[in-house]
Amino acid sequence: MLKSSASRDEILNYLVWVRTEYIGLGEKGDPATNADEVVADKAMKIHEDEQ
Repeated sequence: MLKSSASRDEILNYLVWVRTEYIGLGEKGDPATNADEVVADKAMKIHEDEQ
């Protein structure tokens, strides 16, 4: 997703899906948490720094 220039919201939505539906932590449809936002921001920063 990072290589295809996904937006922060797209990455954040994916992380929420992984957490709630794939891993099963929380309920389906739960909003993004601060932890989800931190991970999305850090992943984007790492990817930007590698460019």
